[in-house]
Amino acid sequence: MLIQNLIYSQLSDLLEDFYKVTKIRISFWNSEGVKCLMAPADGNSDFCNALRKIPDIEALCQKCDRDALKNVLKKEASLYQFRCSAGLVEYVIPAYYSGNLLGYFMFGQVRNPNKQEDGSIERLALYREYHFDAEYMDALYMRLPTVEESAMISAGRMLVALTRYAYQNGHIWDQTLPLIQKVERYIQTNFMYPIGIDTACTALHVSRSTLSHTIQREMCSTFTSLLKRQRAQNVRKCLQNGQTIAEAAYNSGFQSVNYMTRVFKELIDMSPSQYQQALRQDEPLLRENALYAEQTEGPVKMPALLIDRDGTMGDGSYQMRTPQEYAPFPNTREAFKLLRHAGFPIYIITNQSCIARGLDGGYDFAAEFYDIGADDWFICPHDSQDICDCRKPLTGLIDQAQAKYALDLHNAYTIGDRWSDMVAGGRAGTKLILVLTGRGEEAMSVDRAMWSAYTPDYVAQDLLDAAIWLIKRHNGVVA
Repeated sequence: MLIQNLIYSQLSDLLEDFYKVTKIRISFWNSEGVKCLMAPADGNSDFCNALRKIPDIEALCQKCDRDALKNVLKKEASLYQFRCSAGLVEYVIPAYYSGNLLGYFMFGQVRNPNKQEDGSIERLALYREYHFDAEYMDALYMRLPTVEESAMISAGRMLVALTRYAYQNGHIWDQTLPLIQKVERYIQTNFMYPIGIDTACTALHVSRSTLSHTIQREMCSTFTSLLKRQRAQNVRKCLQNGQTIAEAAYNSGFQSVNYMTRVFKELIDMSPSQYQQALRQDEPLLRENALYAEQTEGPVKMPALLIDRDGTMGDGSYQMRTPQEYAPFPNTREAFKLLRHAGFPIYIITNQSCIARGLDGGYDFAAEFYDIGADDWFICPHDSQDICDCRKPLTGLIDQAQAKYALDLHNAYTIGDRWSDMVAGGRAGTKLILVLTGRGEEAMSVDRAMWSAYTPDYVAQDLLDAAIWLIKRHNGVVA
């Protein structure tokens, strides 16, 4: 998915820092192929500037850059190497976050220490054609830093991490995001500072009434309540990491330990010192409290969850042939516990061709699904060669669940790791959550064309991440 309305507020400073450390010149291009930023700020090297004074060479360089951006997407490459019109080896790497294309980094303008691949043939051809002083141009060329190819690849990996950091920490803003998501990001990236609804209004360019009404309408909460929950959750993490109560309060944005203690007890149902004691005794820390569910005056009907098994709940590797080889991921049981406590109806929808091929060995799927906490389960027992209407990406399993429980599919969520899960859910009209466990990375890369007609509502690291996002979206909390 392309994001075409980004604000690159502080990314330029990060690129300048990258250049100071690596001495590799770098530019950032948005998802539409427009150059937005360069580091260093003075632009290209003296060598490239001297060449690009010639209009024909400038046109060649621009075409070379455009072709590189097209090719990196066409080839679905994580790192694309190309040789510019002057013979220099350069690189393009697309920057993604949660499946969204934020833009591209193009970096290079360095010398290759390998004499056989230093581009001297291309350079000499330009010198002759445009009557450059070869001695002068070679002197400019020798000023370029020498960087091994392995170092350039490492630099590419650094840039990907840099972009994710920039996006997560608000250095890159997506103008198309719904306001409620902007609020969530603002709180998540600034909770440790002395912020409030007024600072949020200023940062997000909205009025106080608009912000308050949006939070109430979308999350049935208030800005102060969301901020308190985020800070209390961070206190929990700090205490789990061995910090003192005073350190946890300071690092979570609380101005006083006493106030933090009151908030923590209100949300966690125990004081910070009691929580520390529970940690030392390794007691269960899940509590029936407001951190995990809003206290409401009546029952709230939560959307149904249609969850895939292999690769989503547990091992979904190519090598797994029988259900006995399956093992749940470490966070799966906790994810189910949180979702059940929050009131989500949970239905498992899974293709199990092992049944048709006689490899199930009488495996008791019902016992497994009952034990994990599912409300019901719907299994396609057919092989891919069979003719049926239930094997995903067909919608038969979802249709069965809808018919049995009168599900509101437009508000339901299909959660899975494969393109077939996304297509089945999309065709049935549900919302979509892709998890990056199992074959989720493949679904977002090599298999993306298989479900290009659909866009996930959320891309989660695993089922627990999806559970936390769902609870936060529908209960106004950070689990």
